[in-house]
Order: sequence, then C-alpha cells, then structure tokens
Amino acid sequence: MKGYLEDTLHSLYKSKGIHRTKPDTWNNSFPVLSDLREYFERYMANKDLSSDTKRSAGALYRKTSAIGIDGSLSYLNQDHMFDFSRDYIVINISGVDDEIKSAMYILVCGIVGSRFRTDLKKRFNALEKKN
Repeated sequence: MKGYLEDTLHSLYKSKGIHRTKPDTWNNSFPVLSDLREYFERYMANKDLSSDTKRSAGALYRKTSAIGIDGSLSYLNQDHMFDFSRDYIVINISGVDDEIKSAMYILVCGIVGSRFRTDLKKRFNALEKKN
C-alpha cells in the first residue's frame, strides 16, 4: 500500500504540472488533500486496475474520510496555507489524525521544500550571524 500511495502522490503532483526535476514548475498551485482522496476514489472504481491496487485505493479512501470536502479535517484543503515571506516558519501538525499524518508530512515537505529551492539566498540557520 505504501508504494501505491507514493505512486499516487507522484501522479497527483504531475496532474498539477509539478515535476520534481523541473524547478520552474514548483510555483504551480499545489494539490490539496481532497485531490488525493479523489484519486483514491477514481482508482478504486477503475475496472482496468488490478484487484490489489483497487483494494489499496479503497482502504486509503476509507481511512481519509476526514480530509474529504465535508470531513472534520476539511480545513486542510486550502491552497497556499503558508506565508513564506516571514523569517520564521512554524508548522504544527501535531493535532493531525495519525491516519493522514504521513500524507501531511509529504504535502508540507513539498511545499516548504519548493520555497527554499526557489529562493537560494534565503537562509534558515537561526544561529548564523547576520551582518
């Protein structure tokens, strides 16, 4: 199931025009978690896929109901939730349900990583002296 999740995340980013090896695409709009859930729903209903893939999609779809549009964690489905213009960034996902924490780590790391890759002059070492 872990491999299926990773493959789905790669497909989702590509659907948004974001490619790992093309920095100029990192400014495109990032997917939100409900987009991922829509992929699970489509995959579990796709008759051309293997039964293992459909089972994985179905299991992940059921486990992620909280991140659906009407779910209790639907607030996580906002585009551009982070303000990268500040010198300090604090992202607290400690209250996120364990079932989707891995997906949140991937989403947050992708968004934060793209910010530091596109602004190479921005330093993030808090101990470094500024001149």
